[in-house]
Parts: sequence; structure tokens; C-alpha cells
Amino acid sequence: MLTVCGVDCQKSCKSFNNGCAGCNQLMGAVPWVSFIGFSVCPIYVCAREREYATCGECAKIPCSIWLIDTRNPNLTDIEFEKDISTRLENLRKSGQFKVSR
Repeated sequence: MLTVCGVDCQKSCKSFNNGCAGCNQLMGAVPWVSFIGFSVCPIYVCAREREYATCGECAKIPCSIWLIDTRNPNLTDIEFEKDISTRLENLRKSGQFKVSR
């Protein structure tokens, strides 16, 4: 199950099936988002407001919402960069990355 930002819930999310049914199912109101000061994930909100199935349709990917607003402060720079790369690759592999680079 892939989120709008490319997280594979089953493989990468510690909250999945532990109080979380997935970003798409909860319309972005996932449990971990309160950890960064939101009630709904800003990435999810942005994608839905623009009527994107995923962030892979956006020319700004990865944008400041990814890089600043929703950054996990517990990750090192290297871990954070790996997370971003993994999410982008997940979107590419799923065919949901529509922006040419």
C-alpha cells in the first residue's frame, strides 16, 4: 500500500497496523503526524487539493513540505536523504511518478 508521498505502509511505516490503517484510508490523519505538530499530513492535503493521486504528478517533487514541514527530526541527514530517495523510487516503480526529470 503506497501513500501519496511514496511511503510503502507495509514495509516502511512503524505505525501501520499499530493504530494506523494507512495514509490513504485515514485521509492523511495518521497517528504519527501529531509528532510534527499537525492533525493531518500536509503532504496528503497538498496532493488532494491539487487533485493528484500522488506527489509523483507534481513538478515540485520533493518540495518544501517534504523537505522541511514533515521532516522527521529523529533522522540523521543521511537517513533522511535515504528516506526521500526510497519514496521517490517507490513512486517510480509503481508507475505513479509522472514528472519527467
